[in-house]
Amino acid sequence: MGRDYRVGSSTSAEIVVDAYRVTSAQAIASTSPTQIIFNAENLDLRSEFDISTGLFTAKVAGEYYVTSHVSATSYTASERYFLIVYKNGAAICSHSEENSSGSGYGQIAGCHATLAVGDTLAVYSDSVADASYNIAAGADTSQLFITRTALASNTLLRGDTSDLSGWLSYAGTANCQWSTSSASMAAFAADTDCPSQTVVGNVTAPGTKIPGMVVTNLLPGKYLIEARGSFLAQQSTSGNASCAYEIYDGTNSGTGAVLGDLVNAGRNYGNIVQGTFNYSSKQSSVTFQVRGKLITGNGTCDIVANAANADFEMRIIPLSQSLPRPFIASSVFAGRSAVSKVGVANINCDAGSAITTNNDSMISTVGNISAGACAITFNTGFFSSTPECFITMQNNSATMRSMTYHTASTSGVTTRCREAASTTSATTVQDCTAIDFILMCIGNN
Repeated sequence: MGRDYRVGSSTSAEIVVDAYRVTSAQAIASTSPTQIIFNAENLDLRSEFDISTGLFTAKVAGEYYVTSHVSATSYTASERYFLIVYKNGAAICSHSEENSSGSGYGQIAGCHATLAVGDTLAVYSDSVADASYNIAAGADTSQLFITRTALASNTLLRGDTSDLSGWLSYAGTANCQWSTSSASMAAFAADTDCPSQTVVGNVTAPGTKIPGMVVTNLLPGKYLIEARGSFLAQQSTSGNASCAYEIYDGTNSGTGAVLGDLVNAGRNYGNIVQGTFNYSSKQSSVTFQVRGKLITGNGTCDIVANAANADFEMRIIPLSQSLPRPFIASSVFAGRSAVSKVGVANINCDAGSAITTNNDSMISTVGNISAGACAITFNTGFFSSTPECFITMQNNSATMRSMTYHTASTSGVTTRCREAASTTSATTVQDCTAIDFILMCIGNN
């Protein structure tokens, strides 16, 4: 059993884990949150996922997106169940669902998390009162995907593009909720109870607090827009209510937008709404927002972000292979005889050398300068063969300087800097005594 993953040109997002439950169902015997053990995997890009514990431990800092689908059996009809994503042992996202029958229960959760090196992620199941049910086994039955998008500071932009991916999120805050009772697709009014938005990448916040985001300078091509949150049908009287949601760019609705099914009043029935958009010309600025409409009933269609475990997020991902996508530092990409990866660090090389930034965890140590040279050690296993490295000096001095590297290996590189003896003459050169520079290395993963 397996999946094919094509590693093409560098991309702004990469799947790092594809895991699933295999062989036997996992028995849940508690009304407290219980960790789901995905005990087999199709992909574990950097050996970050432990199939014996179901725990993901990040080796690279970045923005991560967790999507998990589980099916359960032998559970209580009309009981409410929760799928929860934990970061470092604390819940950060929670999605609930109930079903009128006692079998076939399934649920999808999507969750965004900003991770530092060493941070962990795990998926838990919980219920209100049911202390005996099973998480079903099967590669396409109960599964987990973890996708990484680089931090904005950790994205290497090509000269012919800007960063084409990004996020916007509202942290769960009391009374943050958008509602509509329109019978036709309608934009949600702004809610001033919502907090200030957090943005990453080529995304900016709209002028008001709506469930939307602004993306600038979109090149021609196809894009996926995804909204993740708690989408609720709120019935004002007894009976059923149903709602539909879509992504809208001000002119068109996204192809493949997810519509809601008929649900009981107040039930959280939607976690992710997606839409794809194809542009034939460059778009200077596009506002993507979620719209909703009431299909049946006399209540409201809501998006709720009013609790610590119920936030709201939107993201954009380029889909067209022709789009000139940015590199993610420490990501893998093709184009050579082997798969390669990129690492970047800012280094201060002097009598008290220091690593200024090291988001990829490429660098382990930097030696103090000696005869104009600094010895830089890579973290063990970062490259499997000798990389090619490039140096950009951050030189604010008028003194002429030249810098290169030598003795590169899988263990590290040594840089060497020479400079003019004065700002007025380049005929006499000497070893540098202090230099700041950016080191980028590309090598086999």
